Amino acid sequence: MFTLVSLCDLPVETRISFEQFADDLIEKSGLTWTSQDPGVASTALRGSVARMIIHVLAEFGMIEREYSEVPLGKGTVSELVSFKITQFARLLLKIPADNLGM
Repeated sequence: MFTLVSLCDLPVETRISFEQFADDLIEKSGLTWTSQDPGVASTALRGSVARMIIHVLAEFGMIEREYSEVPLGKGTVSELVSFKITQFARLLLKIPADNLGM
């Protein structure tokens, strides 16, 4: 429910900071990860949000992802920076939202 509400509140075709979205969703839903290092816990939780929500919706054409290359060791890795909700997503997300009286 938190995820649906959070996604429905986002503007369509506007760049959304992934980190901010993930942190807000983690806080609202009460997700936790036990780790002595808060940086590790934060990274793990954001990674979970990316895999379970953003990447899945992107596979259905509901989200467009934007990446940035970040240095790692002698090379770089792609890091999810932002995303956009598509018009298609807005239509599909509206169906369960309407049925839940949102």
